Amino acid sequence: PPGTTWRFDFAPLPPMVGDRHVFVQNSGWAYAVPRTSRHQAVAWDIAKSMALNPEVMRKWLGITGALPALRALGATMTHPSLPKVRGLLEDGQWLGYIPVGAIDGVSGALVNNFYAVVEKQKTIEMALRDMQTTSNDLITRFRD
Repeated sequence: PPGTTWRFDFAPLPPMVGDRHVFVQNSGWAYAVPRTSRHQAVAWDIAKSMALNPEVMRKWLGITGALPALRALGATMTHPSLPKVRGLLEDGQWLGYIPVGAIDGVSGALVNNFYAVVEKQKTIEMALRDMQTTSNDLITRFRD
């Protein structure tokens, strides 16, 4: 933002396993409609009109600097940082739904295991196994 001394940017990291970037992500913007909503159909129509409309998303991305969730927008966005990571977007997948009660535990398992590998306390294989086991256990336990 104007007047600040810090800078925000995207930077691709080298692949952690093998020579391809294969990854999951759990970020971005989301819209939700509670099951108890009296006007679910209307609420979903509003959410869809914001999330699935390329022109609305283009405006939103221009303001926020976020990466495009709609693949159709990926090739057309002009944010100056996007070319640095555009080639990686096709290799990523969404992490998947995580029940609210499991979010902190799953996030902790991912972050803690990442740093355990960085600090050479675990091998990549050990960390990936622990991430998967811990996440699956928590997701099963807190399933809605």
